[in-house]
Amino acid sequence: MKNLKIVLILVASIALTSCAKQRPVETRKDPEHSWISKEPFVGSGKGKAWLYKVTVTKTSSNIGFVIVGLTSDVRLGHFEFSKDKLRLINDVTSTEPTDKYSRGLLNEWDITHHDVKLAESDGKVTNKEVEDTEDKTWEQKRQFQIKFESSNISEVSAFPEIGLDALFECFDKKSSSLVPGSLAISDDYLSWDVDVSYEKSPMCDLDIRRFKNLDFTYSVRYKYSFKKDEKSSYAPYVYKGTDDPVISKHGMFRSKLETLDPKTGAYKISYLMNRWDPNKTHHYYFTKDFPEEYKSLFTDPEKGIFARTNAIFIENNLPTRFEIHENNWDDGNVKELGDLRYSFIHFVNSKGSYVNNQHILGYGPSDNHPLTGELISGTVNVWVEGLKLVLEQMNRNISLNKEEFARSSIINAMSETLKTEGFTSDVNTWTNNFDLSKGRGEAYNKLLLDPSLTFAPPGGYLTISKTSDHEGAINNFDGTEKTEERIEKLISRAWSGGSTNNVSIVNNYVREVINEYEKIEQKRISNPKNSVVMFLFEKIVGAAEALEKGVNVDQLIYNILSELCFHEFGHTLGLRHNFKSSADKLRYPKPVLASDKDGKAIYVHPMETASVMDYNSPETLTNYHQYNDWGPYDKATLAFAYSDGEKVSSRKFLYCTDEHRPLNATCRPYDSGSTLSEMLLSRIKSYVGYYKIRNFRFLNDYFDSSEYIGAAHGQMRSIKQYLATWLNGLNSEKIKQLLSSPSYGYSPEDATDYADEIVNDFKRTQLLAIAFYDAVLQQSSAGMNWRSEYHPFSGELIRIGILPDKIFAMRYLMGNDAIPYDINNKRPYMSYLMVSETPEFKNILTKVIENSLTLRRDMEPWFLDYARALFADTAKDFYNEDNVSLIQRIKFGRYTRKELKETFGNEILDHIDKKDVLITQSEDPYFVTDTKVGVVYNPNDDHYYMASENLNPYAYTVIESLVDSIDSENANGGTRQEIVNLYKLYNAANNSD
Repeated sequence: MKNLKIVLILVASIALTSCAKQRPVETRKDPEHSWISKEPFVGSGKGKAWLYKVTVTKTSSNIGFVIVGLTSDVRLGHFEFSKDKLRLINDVTSTEPTDKYSRGLLNEWDITHHDVKLAESDGKVTNKEVEDTEDKTWEQKRQFQIKFESSNISEVSAFPEIGLDALFECFDKKSSSLVPGSLAISDDYLSWDVDVSYEKSPMCDLDIRRFKNLDFTYSVRYKYSFKKDEKSSYAPYVYKGTDDPVISKHGMFRSKLETLDPKTGAYKISYLMNRWDPNKTHHYYFTKDFPEEYKSLFTDPEKGIFARTNAIFIENNLPTRFEIHENNWDDGNVKELGDLRYSFIHFVNSKGSYVNNQHILGYGPSDNHPLTGELISGTVNVWVEGLKLVLEQMNRNISLNKEEFARSSIINAMSETLKTEGFTSDVNTWTNNFDLSKGRGEAYNKLLLDPSLTFAPPGGYLTISKTSDHEGAINNFDGTEKTEERIEKLISRAWSGGSTNNVSIVNNYVREVINEYEKIEQKRISNPKNSVVMFLFEKIVGAAEALEKGVNVDQLIYNILSELCFHEFGHTLGLRHNFKSSADKLRYPKPVLASDKDGKAIYVHPMETASVMDYNSPETLTNYHQYNDWGPYDKATLAFAYSDGEKVSSRKFLYCTDEHRPLNATCRPYDSGSTLSEMLLSRIKSYVGYYKIRNFRFLNDYFDSSEYIGAAHGQMRSIKQYLATWLNGLNSEKIKQLLSSPSYGYSPEDATDYADEIVNDFKRTQLLAIAFYDAVLQQSSAGMNWRSEYHPFSGELIRIGILPDKIFAMRYLMGNDAIPYDINNKRPYMSYLMVSETPEFKNILTKVIENSLTLRRDMEPWFLDYARALFADTAKDFYNEDNVSLIQRIKFGRYTRKELKETFGNEILDHIDKKDVLITQSEDPYFVTDTKVGVVYNPNDDHYYMASENLNPYAYTVIESLVDSIDSENANGGTRQEIVNLYKLYNAANNSD
C-alpha cells in the first residue's frame, strides 16, 4: 500500500511537470523589432562574404556636397562580432591573413548582444522568457541590437570626390537616425537607410540662397546595401599591364587587383576590364514614379537606347542582352534606388540639384566586383526638371533681351586684330579644314591617332609609380607653381607704395586660383568615377543660339536628353569618355533618312562625333533634327569588350579620356573640328556662348557668381594649351621625323611638305589664340564690361563683369607658364615671347604686346603694372634672356640735369617733355647720334628719362602718351611716376640699380 502511494505521487508530479512544459512560452516583447538574429550576418558557413555599397537616395533641396544617386565603390567583406561592435572586415587583400588584425576594416557599428532564457521561480523553470544576462557569454548569445546610425566609418569615405572637399572644411555631422521601416534582412540581402543631418559653418562660403534664408543645415539619406557574394561563372578580361595597346584604343573602365606571388614575395597587379557578364541578359528598372513621357527614350523598339544597344550584340552574334522593365516587374515588389541587386534608370525630380553651386545634368555610376571587375549593377541619373527650368528661363531671357544676345564683341575685336595677318571678317575662313582621307589631312589624322602623342600626367588613374618629393621639386623647378613667386620678388624689388600693394594682391589672387585649379585637375584624374558627372551649364552653352534659331524648348530638351541618356547608359556598360571623337570626322556616323515634323522625308543631321561618350560641342544643339545612336567608336568598343577581344574593328578610332585632359589640347570636352585651328575656334565660340548665359541675371531670382572665377581661369588656360602642343611636342622637325618613319610610311619629300602644312595650321591656331586674348583685354563697357553691374536702388547683381577674364587673359598672354604637353620633354617656360621674332608672329605680337603694356584699357589702374611685371619676368626667362632686345623694349635712360647736358649737349635741354627728338650729339654708346627719342623730366626725383622709338618702343610709347596728354591737357595719358615705375621694373628684372 505504501509503495502504491509513492507511485501515485510520482505520476502526479510528472503530470504537473508535463502540463507546465506544454503551456505556450510567453516570449519577451520586442515592440520596436530591434533584436536581430546573428544568423544572416555570419550564417552556418561562418564568415560568408558580402558585397557592399552606400548610395545617396535623398538630399535636402539646398546646396550641399553630394547629389542624389551618388554611390560609393563596391567593397567585399564579411561580418565579425566583438564584445561591443559589429565589424565589416575587408576580404580584398593581397595576402592570406595571419590574424584578425591583418585585414582592413571597412566599417563598424555599436551593438549590444542579446539572448533569452526561460525564467525560474522557486527553483523551477517557468514558461516566461526573460533577458539572459548571466548564463551565456556574448559569443554564445544569438541576437544583437545595433545602432545603425553609429557607423564609425564615414558614409562618404568611399565616394568619388565630386564636391566632398567642402565636407571636411564646412560641414559637421550633427545627428543620424535609422529610417523607420527601412531595415531589410534575409539570408542573401541586408539593407537599411540612415538619415544624417549636417551643419554648415557660417564662416564658410555660403551660396546666396543659403545666406539669404539663414540656412545652415543639410540633410542626406544614405542607403546601405549588402548582397551576398555568390559564385559566378564570369571569366574576367585581364589586360596585359598598363601598356596593353588595347587600353589606348578602347576606353573601358578598369579596376586593379593586387595579389602576392607566394614564391617571390613580390606584388602583382592585375588590371580587370569592368563589363557585364557577356553571356547573360541583364535587367534595368525604371525607378518608381519615373515620368511616362520619357520612357520611350529607352523602350522604343527601334530608336530606344536598349534596342540600339542590343542591335550591336545581334549584329556581332554575341549573346549579351539588356532589358528595361517597369519597377515592379517580375516579383511585384517596389525596387528602391541604391539596392545593389538592381540597376536603375532614374530621373531626379528636383529643380534645384547642385553640388558646390553647380547644376547637375547627368551621372552614370557603375558597380563592379572588386575581385573580377564584373559589373553587377549600374544607374543612369538624370536631372530633367533642372534642365527644363534653365531652358525655359533662357528662352524668356532671349525674347526680352535680343540685343544683348546678338552681340559678339569678342569676334569683332578678333577680326580687327587679324586683318593685319590677311584674315577676312568671315569667321568660317579663319581655320584650316583639311580633307582627312588623303595627303596632308590624312597625315594630320594619323598624328591624332598616334597614342604615343597623347599624354597623361604622372600620378593619374591606376598609376602605381611615384617619384620622391625632392625629385618632383627638381623636375618642376621654375615651373608654373613658381611664376607667382618670381613676380612677387620682382615687384618687391622694383616698386614701393600703392603699385606694389595692388599688383601683389592680384598676383596672390592668381596664385590661389591656379593652385585650386591644379587640385581639381588632380582629383579629376585620380579616379574615373570623379568624372562621370555632367554639369548642366557646360552642356547648354549652345542652347541660346539654338533658341535664337527657332528650335523650341521641347525639341531642345529631347535632343539633350537623348544624347545624355546614351552617354550615361554607356558609362554603366563600362564605357569611358572619349574626348577625341569630335575630331574623328572620318568616322562620323552617316546621315539617316527620316521625316520632319510635317512628314516630309529628310536626311537627319548626323552627330558631329564618332562617339556619344564625348561631350559634344554646344553648336550641335542647333541641329533641329538631331539623331542619336551609338557612334561607330562606341559600337566597335562594346563589340570588342563583350566578345573577349575577338571582335576587332578594322577601323582605327581617335581616343583619349579624362586623365589626358590636363595636357592635350586635342582632348577637350565641348569642342569640335578635326584640326587645331578648328578646335580652338570652337572653344572661342563657346566662350562667347558662356557669356550670354552666365554673366547676365535676366529674370533669375537667385544669381550666384561664386563659380565664375574658376571657370574663367579654366577657359583662359585651355587656350594656351595649343601653344604647348606646338612648342612642347609637335614642332616641324618632330612631325617630319614621325611622318617619315615606317609606322607612318610617307616619303621624306611628302613628310616635309605635310609637316610644313600641319605646322602652318598650328601657327594659324596661335594667331587665333593671340587675337582672342587681345580681344578679351580690349573689351570696354560698351561690349563686355569688366565691372560687375548692380541695381542702383536694391544693390542686386545684374551682370557679372569680366575682371577675372581679363586678369587671366593677361596672365596667359604675357606670362611664361610651364603648361606641359610632352611629359618626357617638359620645358620650364612657355611663352608667346618665345616666338615674337618669327615672321608669322612678329607683327601681331609686337602690336598686341605694345597695346598690353602701354594702353590704359577699360580696366583698373594697377592692371598696366601687372602686365608689365609679367612681361619683364618673361623677357628675362631662360629662353628669352639672350634676346636682350625684348627687355630693352621697356628700357629708359635716366640722367641728372648735369649728366643729360654733358652727354647730349645743351640743345637737348630745349626738348624736355617732348617726343620725336632727334639726338644731334651723344657721348652715350646706347642713345647714339641720329636716334629719335622722347625725353621727360620728373621733378619728384629731379631726373630726366629718355627712350628710343626703335630700341625701346614700349617705353617710348609711354613717353609719347604722356607728352600728348600734356599738350592736350588730357589727364588720362599717363603720369611721370609711371615712367619711374617702369624704369625701376627694368632694373629689377636685370638685377641692377
